[in-house]
Amino acid sequence: MSSVQRLRRKIEGKQKEWDVVYQKLTAVRTAWRIETDAAVKVKLDIEIKNCENELTAIEQELEQLEQQLEDAGDEGSETLEKPIAPVTEPQPTLKTQPFEFEVATVSIKSGSLEINRSQSWAEFFTEDSGNGIILEMVQIPGGIFVMGSPESEEERQKNEGPQHFVSVKPFFMGKYPVTQAQWFAVAALPKVEPDFSRLL
Repeated sequence: MSSVQRLRRKIEGKQKEWDVVYQKLTAVRTAWRIETDAAVKVKLDIEIKNCENELTAIEQELEQLEQQLEDAGDEGSETLEKPIAPVTEPQPTLKTQPFEFEVATVSIKSGSLEINRSQSWAEFFTEDSGNGIILEMVQIPGGIFVMGSPESEEERQKNEGPQHFVSVKPFFMGKYPVTQAQWFAVAALPKVEPDFSRLL
């Protein structure tokens, strides 16, 4: 394994570490919002600060690894563009509430299908569009990931590179597929800019 490949693996490992801490931070922030005990809130404040410091440290390590990757690469090798600093979740202005759901992870081990199930949670808010038309919007956390495949991957196509970091801001997504009633309710609202009909 080349030094460039080792550095890329370290970057991927650090990104996974960042994701784990970010999920923890999101969970602690949610607990802080619904907690009523002042003493517990103080402890949660400390935990939030610790998570934020840990994220900052990981981001600094990512920058150092990226610099090392840039220094180690030669003109003929593909290098990752400098990552955009991971976005932190903004303090929500919407009143959200938590809900639990089941996550299924599917993998193949020894030629057989294995399904692992676990409980997870997310935040959501309810949007009333009138006439009993309700939309449940789930908060999707932001983060960064590496898009594209490495040059060393078998059967790699030219349009799969170069690898680069992509930063995604937190956003909300519908909890369920949109119904016709919901679509008609939203379509009846006043137009907003830009006029997306021009893109059709």
